[in-house]
Amino acid sequence: MFALEAMGRRWRWDFCWPDAMLAVELQGGVWARGRHSRGAGYIADCEKSNAGTLLGWRLLRFTREQVESGYALECVERAMGGD
Repeated sequence: MFALEAMGRRWRWDFCWPDAMLAVELQGGVWARGRHSRGAGYIADCEKSNAGTLLGWRLLRFTREQVESGYALECVERAMGGD
């Protein structure tokens, strides 16, 4: 896991490829009012995403269903230069 340090904070991406400046975040609890869809968690996710973007990171966000369907892998491969 890679630690992102910015704006006096330290975050970790769920998955990342530092050489490609590509990060992946998995969004849990989308349908069950989990951490990522409630107020404080959503605000924290926005801050983390924005800090990474300001540092030049490309961020992809996926739900469990998108991982299981293969959509997430397809997007990561495209982002890494594969077609």
